[in-house]
Amino acid sequence: YMNSITYKVYAGDILKEMHSKNLYPKIDKKILILLDSYSYPLSTFLCNIFEDVYTIDLRYDKNALCKKIQNIQPDMVFALYSQYAMDYPELFDVR
Repeated sequence: YMNSITYKVYAGDILKEMHSKNLYPKIDKKILILLDSYSYPLSTFLCNIFEDVYTIDLRYDKNALCKKIQNIQPDMVFALYSQYAMDYPELFDVR
């Protein structure tokens, strides 16, 4: 693991999208997290709290984002990015 990406080792892989279902949630809500690898560790902890956690990494897939949000119908949407993502404004152009 010494030559691997730390986040990849922690989360299992770099994923475009992920859905985690908690059968015994503390909070009965569905959340969507728009993220980069900086937020992978946090998203795994949120899976322990919320009933459904969806993640989308916009670096790999911005296609039909509005449609995906309509299909998921999240109660909350979080955008969690490292400060370096602000250097790439095209990342957030999801028209």
